[in-house]
Amino acid sequence: MSKYQHYLWSEIHEWLRHVHREQPEFHRELLTRASLLCEGHAGGIALDPSHCVSWISRDLTLEKILEWEEQGYGLLTPDAPWSCHCPAGEESLPLMAAPYRQGEQLTLTLVLIRNAGSEPFTREDELNANRLIQEAMSAMDKNTLLDELASSNAALRQRQNEQDELIRELKQARDQLMQSEKMASIGQLAAGVAHEINNPIGYVRSNLSSLREYTESLLALNDAFAEALGEKFQSPELQSLCRSHDLEFIREDLPSLLDESRDGIERVEKIIRSLRDFSRTDTGEMESLDIHQCLNKALAVARNEIKYRATVETDFAELPTITGVDSQLGQVFLNLLVNAAQAIEEQGLITISTEHHDADHVEVRIADTGKGIDPHNLDRLFEPFFTTKPVGKGTGLGLSLSYGIVQSHQGELSVASTPGEGTTFRVVLPIRQTSSEAVE
Repeated sequence: MSKYQHYLWSEIHEWLRHVHREQPEFHRELLTRASLLCEGHAGGIALDPSHCVSWISRDLTLEKILEWEEQGYGLLTPDAPWSCHCPAGEESLPLMAAPYRQGEQLTLTLVLIRNAGSEPFTREDELNANRLIQEAMSAMDKNTLLDELASSNAALRQRQNEQDELIRELKQARDQLMQSEKMASIGQLAAGVAHEINNPIGYVRSNLSSLREYTESLLALNDAFAEALGEKFQSPELQSLCRSHDLEFIREDLPSLLDESRDGIERVEKIIRSLRDFSRTDTGEMESLDIHQCLNKALAVARNEIKYRATVETDFAELPTITGVDSQLGQVFLNLLVNAAQAIEEQGLITISTEHHDADHVEVRIADTGKGIDPHNLDRLFEPFFTTKPVGKGTGLGLSLSYGIVQSHQGELSVASTPGEGTTFRVVLPIRQTSSEAVE
């Protein structure tokens, strides 16, 4: 094989790597390479086995092919103006035909011709032409199969990725449902414990009240004894006894101890009432409620979550009472307060403010100075089971349930957040519901 043919075959093999059946220029490029490989001066390709090749392209060159393309003539059109015929009696031309069969069917025939007086085509030319056609058609089939295989593999990978994502979502949903059931059980347990604690707390409160009365009586009796004894009360023995028991300090400290105990019991009772309100089963009936009392109850329940993370500031406007389900709206505010606290990594600030949104609506804003929310997550924030917290830290249901509750009250729940600066949740509620079906 000459260096020229070696170069041609290298170029042909590179071309065959990318050849496809749907390429409109395939037959033109095949004919061009066959002519160069076999030193043909003209050529043609028959695609229809029922008719013979009666035309031959003269002096086939790349420039001519481009010229024909510009003129709109297809390379394989027998009646094109550049076709010619070879009538009998004229000088004969060297000609070679290389057919390609696919099974028993003749698929195409490549015809090459040389100018008059040229050397006839050799056996090597015939082998080269047949080899070119065989490799070209095989390459087309192989490339088609490779493309189909690549497409099938891509589709399989896509389906596999979708299945993996579905399995991941199902696993996450299962874990979150289990966590949700656990939290529901804890809620029921908390309600039961709150109920059980409520009774002894009542005893303690009643006893503290009695203890205050008894203490006041004892102190009054002590004063009466001191007055009755007169100078004897000032005797060194009695004064030493008073000092040893720190009687004056007890007289001063005992009332404040009782006051602090009473305040502590009242605070415990307030927390228990809030827990019972949040855990009770709702009938969905509307009632007139004070939005500020609702916020304060939620704040009392969330205080333990908040106190080590943030300072709470309130800015409450003068608002009318609204209609709604107290415990449901309290659940909304509790979820927002807990989320605000959990968003703060170090000591921060939570601001709760209220105002008239317009003549018919009130607005509640709960803002924190936490880490903020990734903009990519804002659109999914109210989707069920969506959470950025690890399993066990969040169910992904709090904000979704809150969104549903606010919507059932014909209100609006929205969020604005700046990463690194904080987040503000905004709840807009109508003062009066316009339909008895507002809460189901």
